[in-house]
Amino acid sequence: MALELKLDFYPAPSPNRTGVLVLPGGGYEFISLEKEGVAPAQWLNSHHIDAWVLSYTTADESHPAPIFPAPQREALEAVRQIRGSGRVDKLGIWGFSAGGHLAAVTATDPSVELDFAILAYPVISMAAGTTHEGSRRNLIGDECEAANGFDTKNANFDMNVSQYAITSEGNA
Repeated sequence: MALELKLDFYPAPSPNRTGVLVLPGGGYEFISLEKEGVAPAQWLNSHHIDAWVLSYTTADESHPAPIFPAPQREALEAVRQIRGSGRVDKLGIWGFSAGGHLAAVTATDPSVELDFAILAYPVISMAAGTTHEGSRRNLIGDECEAANGFDTKNANFDMNVSQYAITSEGNA
């Protein structure tokens, strides 16, 4: 069963069969829709590129933190739906800040079919003391290490995943 998504489509006036899924930032607390969603979509359109902006789950009264894995599931479903639309031959993902983090983990998921990824000032790690604390708290909670037996102080998992996305197949 498909997830219900808030996925807004911005068609290019003369599309070139390239599309981009845009993931705005907001610390996994809100969606910076105008600055990091609508504006990039309009810029892409001016370059003949179709755009989709995903308003993924953020922490709020109806979705208390931690919200993982909801944003990841939604981003994967958005890619699946865009690919299924038949509008694009090439599909990329462009994420800003927390959306950059989501773009990185989406682009490196083995099941995803993306041709490129753009990470704009991404939250690149969830390690305590390194990350944007609000993003960490909202996505995985403050007690992530203890609850999951994961040592984020000594692990570079997020950084390695993101670096792989950038350099995959020699397309740095």
